[in-house]
Amino acid sequence: MRSITIIIPVYNAFDVTLDCIQSVLRTIPRRVRVCVIDDASPSGDLREFLPAAVLRDKRVSVLRNERNLGFVGTCNRGMLIESTEDVILLNSDTVVTSGWVQKLHQAAYSRPRVGTVTPLTNNGTICSVPRFLENNALPDGVTLEGFSKLVEEVSTRDYVEAPTCVGFCTYIRRELIDEVGVFDPVFKQGYGEENDLSLRGNEKGFFNIIDDATYIFHRGNMSFQEMRESLSEANTKILTGRFPHYEKKVAQFCQSNPLERVHARIWNALIAKAVRSKGQAVLHILHNGPFEPRRHSIGGTELHVQGIIQKDSATAHFSLTPGDGGVVLTAHLSSGERLFKLPHTVVPSLFTRDFFSVIHLHHAAGFDLPTIADGLLR
Repeated sequence: MRSITIIIPVYNAFDVTLDCIQSVLRTIPRRVRVCVIDDASPSGDLREFLPAAVLRDKRVSVLRNERNLGFVGTCNRGMLIESTEDVILLNSDTVVTSGWVQKLHQAAYSRPRVGTVTPLTNNGTICSVPRFLENNALPDGVTLEGFSKLVEEVSTRDYVEAPTCVGFCTYIRRELIDEVGVFDPVFKQGYGEENDLSLRGNEKGFFNIIDDATYIFHRGNMSFQEMRESLSEANTKILTGRFPHYEKKVAQFCQSNPLERVHARIWNALIAKAVRSKGQAVLHILHNGPFEPRRHSIGGTELHVQGIIQKDSATAHFSLTPGDGGVVLTAHLSSGERLFKLPHTVVPSLFTRDFFSVIHLHHAAGFDLPTIADGLLR
């Protein structure tokens, strides 16, 4: 494995930072270096807050800027002055998981001209799982390490190409830095700097990938909360002025979702895990979605089923509703809903006792009634 420096810029929230650093030290190989840079935080000197065991760790260097350089300046100090190796820029509001460095490194060298690698996360827009583009909670009854293991187990190392890296955690190959440079200081406190670097890399023949085998937890929105909107607006104008095609490329990525197969594998594993842990699965047959209206507004039948699902956490609940040209099977999990659009012809096979312990017929309007009857009478 190539030499790697993990760079953690810190401005505030020392308690969260400590969680991040400790998770890093628990999970990294011996030869990986960690450079924590306190950007003249108003909370005081980070070195006075950290436990002695962290300060004694030979893998760790804790530095403090004499004056506030901003997020971009602090990252650039790490990439240019404190390291001549591949780097991982890691936000201080993350918690990493077992094997993350090795897996990111494997992805980075999976083919030539990879410039950046971003892992999957709960809160990272285009690399969010299990719900795409959303801030996800960990599924009920699943630990962070447990979910990370699930993600790795179902991964096929797709390494989907993305229009940009995502800044909460980014592996950057030294070749990209050598040819393209570091973050542009015009972005100052942050927002848009990683996108700009990614796009400059694209112009030099580098590309950005998402590592579907690695999952890192990201609290999000811990830095510059008061300035977030103004920074985002101002820096987006700079970015789109330089790269007019950027927003269209991101919109196309979000619309087509090249990570759909990744999401599907994770959802299917979560559904199987939920059914195994709860011991039984119930199928509710409805003429309308219990939570999401399909053909008309939600009424008494749907509200009744909502109550059953919400109150009975010991059972894995599914619903079957008519859809356009077929049926919609929905798994109702604590982590969200997963929809499967199926043809009418599969309905009888759903009614076998191989999967569902109980089938509850609430309303059959909109279904092909002979098909429903055939399935129930089997």
